[in-house]
Amino acid sequence: MAKLKYPVILEKGKRNYGVYSNDIRGCISTGRTPEETLHNMKDALEGHLELMKADGDAIPEPSPVASIQFDPTTESVHEVEVEI
Repeated sequence: MAKLKYPVILEKGKRNYGVYSNDIRGCISTGRTPEETLHNMKDALEGHLELMKADGDAIPEPSPVASIQFDPTTESVHEVEVEI
């Protein structure tokens, strides 16, 4: 198994939080708290990457955190470590 750290963008909504990754398009998650949302994203990323691997798709390399553009008034960047 390989360990990778993907940068994700956490957004605060009106009632909950959402998170997504620019590196893994279509992989998103939500939660009631930032911690729950990031935990849910770890599960979502691992599942998404396992399916990509099973389909023979190339696994994208994580982008450097410093290269992630986000709106600091409503978003924050975090790294989520996954095992595939």
